[in-house]
Amino acid sequence: MRKFIFLIVIVGAIWAWRTGNLPGGKAQGSFDKSGKPMLLIFTFAGCGVPCETVLAELKTRKAPFEEMAFDPANSSDENMKWLSRLGGKNAAPFIVAGDSKMTGDSTAQLAGVLGENFGKSYLTSEERRYFREHFADDGKPRIVMYAASWCGYCAKLRKELQDGKIDFLEIDVEKSEERQQLTQTMYISGYPSTWVGYRKVDGTSASDVKRVVRELK
Repeated sequence: MRKFIFLIVIVGAIWAWRTGNLPGGKAQGSFDKSGKPMLLIFTFAGCGVPCETVLAELKTRKAPFEEMAFDPANSSDENMKWLSRLGGKNAAPFIVAGDSKMTGDSTAQLAGVLGENFGKSYLTSEERRYFREHFADDGKPRIVMYAASWCGYCAKLRKELQDGKIDFLEIDVEKSEERQQLTQTMYISGYPSTWVGYRKVDGTSASDVKRVVRELK
């Protein structure tokens, strides 16, 4: 009986490490028992092209990952429960590595997740070159706003950051000699497209940028 209880405790401890839920540990993330980030990809049978795209991309990059197939119609599905604890909402692909999370098949965001947790190992040469601008000489993440001169939202964000005395680098994509390559590599579908280090900002306001800066501290 004692051996059985001991086994349950061990299994529970391993699960806690994998989900980052040990007391005093990192909450709601994906880590192995030594505390290193683990890359998990949550998928379901009907996900189709988005899931196939992400899985193929990771295989091409030779990035180690674990696919977590779940059944969105089954509330007792263990992977479904795990997805919910991590903040996923039945969307796929849902990607978790360490404290980083993303939904969808954006190659640029996926590269950011890989860079944030595994360094340059699984980035392309173009990604490494562009992401280099996202960091200061001391390695600290910097704010980079990809913009266009005619963009009103860019002007608004620029003013908010300047008024708040927040340092940032602005790159006018449409004046770049590598416009097509830059747009494709960083998956710039609209302006402004703002990053803090490897983390893409979801939103176009200074408060959105500040939120990501806080998350990375």
